[in-house]
This record gives sequence, structure tokens and C-alpha cells, in this order.
Amino acid sequence: MRNARLQVQRRNDRQQFQRRAGEFFFRENDQATSMFVLESGKAVVLKGWRGHDIELHRLRAGDCFGEMALMDLFPRSASVYATEVCRRLRATDERLFKATTGEQQSGLETLFLDA
Repeated sequence: MRNARLQVQRRNDRQQFQRRAGEFFFRENDQATSMFVLESGKAVVLKGWRGHDIELHRLRAGDCFGEMALMDLFPRSASVYATEVCRRLRATDERLFKATTGEQQSGLETLFLDA
């Protein structure tokens, strides 16, 4: 019974850090509290203009995104949309701040929640 619960929890954890094709990581004008690194999959950066979404950039494994809103403290300036199943790592604004001030050791294990 315990083993079955662990398998369900692991599956739920994996799904939490994944986006299916057609799902948004975030949308333009959302408030930002984290940035991401794409571990696997592909996504696109979209910017709304005159009622249409304009593709600005294609993302692939290893690319980071969402950091602009953490730097300038404004809402998200664009949307990021998964074009295929994606897995991502996430670093919160709080963890980034603590790493830059020395309150927390910086590194993959401590900076990214999903590492």
C-alpha cells in the first residue's frame, strides 16, 4: 500500500513540473514570482499585438525564461506556451534574492525547487 502511494506521489510531482502541449507556463501581464529553465521539450514566447499573438522566440531544453519580470518587477511582458510536453525547473524570487545576498548557498540543489 505504501509503495502505491509513493508511486502516485511521484507521478503527481512529475505532472506538477510538466506542461502538456498547448498549455501556458504563464501569460502576458501575469504577476511574476519565479523564473524557469526548460529541462526538456519545446515552447514559444508570444507577445500580444493588436489582438494577435506574435511569436518572438522558440525555446528548447536548457533555455531560461521568465527572468525579465523578476529583474524589472513589472508583470510578465510576454506569454510562454508549450508546443510539446515540457519539463521545467523553477526558481522563486525569494530563493534568487537569498542566493544573491548570501543568505542561501547558490546551486542547482538549493536555487531550483524542482532540482
